[in-house]
Amino acid sequence: MNMSSILSLKDKNDDLVVIPGDLAIVACPWGTAEIPDSLTTGADGALNALPVGWQSVGEIEKKSGAEISPDSKTADIEGYGSLVPRRTVKTAESVMLDFTAQEVRKINFGMFWGMDLSEIQANETTGEWRAIKRATTTVQFWSIMLFGIDGPEDNEVIPFWIFPKMSVVKSGKISLQMDGALSTPISLSAYEDNEFGGYVAFGMAGKGNQALNQHNGFGETVGTVVKHLAITGGPTGGTFTITVDSKVTSALPWNATRFQIKSALEGLTTVGENGVNVTGNATDGFDFDFFVPVTTVTATASLTGGTSPGVTIS
Repeated sequence: MNMSSILSLKDKNDDLVVIPGDLAIVACPWGTAEIPDSLTTGADGALNALPVGWQSVGEIEKKSGAEISPDSKTADIEGYGSLVPRRTVKTAESVMLDFTAQEVRKINFGMFWGMDLSEIQANETTGEWRAIKRATTTVQFWSIMLFGIDGPEDNEVIPFWIFPKMSVVKSGKISLQMDGALSTPISLSAYEDNEFGGYVAFGMAGKGNQALNQHNGFGETVGTVVKHLAITGGPTGGTFTITVDSKVTSALPWNATRFQIKSALEGLTTVGENGVNVTGNATDGFDFDFFVPVTTVTATASLTGGTSPGVTIS
């Protein structure tokens, strides 16, 4: 770690500030739908289709958002004459999930009331439906997944949380107001699921996350693919393009700057925003550090002036 200054020690990186601008929550009665081993596939980080049985809760209330609250309890072992605990023992741990559903969906009413409503159907003639809540000692369990998204859909960062087994420990108030939606505030507590191997999983996915992994500690060494571009023959005009795994940049001028090249490369779906770092200049050549998996990098030139001008990549 660089200790030459406080700023270098801090190692500030604005790209690692993730803001979930939108959120999707899906749920199902516990044990009725498969929890996928992987949410994405391929070098583009595309989302897989969810297994049958998962249901969306729709859009949730903006003001309260969604809150994930891990909690643990401990007990101190105190000794006579010792002012600090001799040992600390963990006695409990869990995690809570809180959100307010805004849409009148069956899955939301089921979680709010702690009921399995799978057999409740609307009357075919009148459209009316009715569910009756009875006192019972049976606890209804649910599986829930949350997906956030930051960035454009072709280069998104997707933070996610998977709760294999949860139950509602507290439901808020249904408020009937002239200026408010009929919403259902829901608080759930997580339980260990032996088949899943725990009580919560969390992570990040998406095409945009591939570049972040090189800076956040989850990826391999920064710049796993390094290329050098040289402009030869002393051109005085013309353009060139760069191809990364069959995707071609827009035409770049013979005297392009590293910023122009970086912008052109990041415009490719095979690279994406923050997927490459470019250093150097047109005279000495440019070095590319790719932070995403790339296989083939080539260049095509239409340069003029100089002596047999061209562009090479090594």
